[in-house]
Amino acid sequence: MSNKVPYRVITPKKQLPYALYSVEQVYAMENLAKDKYGLSEAELMERAGEAAFNLANKYWKNLQQVIIFCGSGNNAGDGFVLARLFKAYHIEVQLVLMSPIKPEKKQTYAYFQECCQRKIPFCFFNDFQLPQKPVDLIIDALLGIGLSKPIREDYAKAVHCINQQTAPVLSIDVPSGLDADTGNVLSVAVKANATITYIGLKKGLFTSNGSEYCGKMSYHALQLPARVFASQIHQVRRMDWTRVMGSLIPRHRNSHKGNFGHLLIIGGTTGMLGATLLTAKAAFRCGAGKITIATVPKNAEALALCLPEVMTFSINQPAEIIPLLKNSNVVVIGPGLGTEPWALALLKLVIAENKPMVIDADALRLLPQCDTLPSRALLTPHPGEAAFLLETKNQIVQENRFEALQKLHQKFTNTIILKGAGSLIATQDNQPPALCVGGNPGMAVAGMGDVLSGILGALLAQHMDINLAAIFGTCLHAEAGDRASKNGGERGMMASDLMDWIRTLNNEG
Repeated sequence: MSNKVPYRVITPKKQLPYALYSVEQVYAMENLAKDKYGLSEAELMERAGEAAFNLANKYWKNLQQVIIFCGSGNNAGDGFVLARLFKAYHIEVQLVLMSPIKPEKKQTYAYFQECCQRKIPFCFFNDFQLPQKPVDLIIDALLGIGLSKPIREDYAKAVHCINQQTAPVLSIDVPSGLDADTGNVLSVAVKANATITYIGLKKGLFTSNGSEYCGKMSYHALQLPARVFASQIHQVRRMDWTRVMGSLIPRHRNSHKGNFGHLLIIGGTTGMLGATLLTAKAAFRCGAGKITIATVPKNAEALALCLPEVMTFSINQPAEIIPLLKNSNVVVIGPGLGTEPWALALLKLVIAENKPMVIDADALRLLPQCDTLPSRALLTPHPGEAAFLLETKNQIVQENRFEALQKLHQKFTNTIILKGAGSLIATQDNQPPALCVGGNPGMAVAGMGDVLSGILGALLAQHMDINLAAIFGTCLHAEAGDRASKNGGERGMMASDLMDWIRTLNNEG
């Protein structure tokens, strides 16, 4: 090692921060670091490049051949710093440029000139050919966090080229082509194995397509002063099970079922028995003391056989629900409810009772026909239901999930969970929305939403604050899915696979 130049050890944080920012906020912090605290652009690029260099050598041992794709902005400057470090450590490196580096980009140009002086080979993308030796790593330093519109055709070709290679990919700050504010793919994006992002975690990297395209996330603050971060109020809270697991309190020895709530579940129209059954099982596993299911007569007897712990009632006429409402302290309405007049009448009676409630599935599609909504109602739409409530398209919701959540919250003012990859939670306590980073594609199966409704209903029945219940329940649900995935794999997972994990996690917490 004595023949290699020394470098500072700047390693990414192992534990990601919980604050998520917009791109505009990250730029503001970067500018403050330069203008008020005297950090030069060169120093920031050095730190960014060194952090990426350390990460690359941590994840991929014994690197011999590296290709770095560079655009023309500051991301390219980070790439040139990386190239210099790889060269200094006798790792073969090749630069692939999209266009000539212009002198107007002073620091990026200076670092490119330094690469030329060190005889680091480069070519333009139009002339690029893969080297004969196997490539160990590709660095994506094409486009930065400022991208907000579909990328140019030449860059799109470069992205396709990167994605077609078998070598692993490390993206600098953000995978090129991904909107760092929304997680939306802007026509095409680099699908990285790992991403290292700087200064502040960008909110779009954790929802929609963000986590899929970023791969394993790492973060470095570039050693900025604490006051730089204090200058911005984060826009989103990144939440996971480790963050919330301590929210449960021990149960008293002298307890009875009444201490843990009486949950009423309303749903299960003809052919939809399973939805209410999953909701009830999840609620029991999450600690509810008593559970009653109100359903159509055809289902009542079958439910009692499937789950003897639950009380079942046949509802012929909607008014028959009133005594059950009086005897319960929390309601879940929607799983398998249907959208017939019977269902609408039940929903209106539930709303009039003004109890803490979870409104899910079919009940969400009936909401526009209801006049009011109590503040203690928790709404849990998936993107399709959110699009229905906002009178827009599913695609529009997914293109900017943060904006969709904000519009839902403005319309209903309730605690709302927008489900999906990177579920978002808007609360009623003037806190920034929360983003659950748990969960996996194995959970994209029927019944998962019913399980979440049961978890939320059980937490509310045990008198947990509605805002905390929304966040805790979402993270618990996601962690149960992740534990089930680790135990048996994503493919083939069923909603019922989460039940034992829900119980385990409740006691672990």
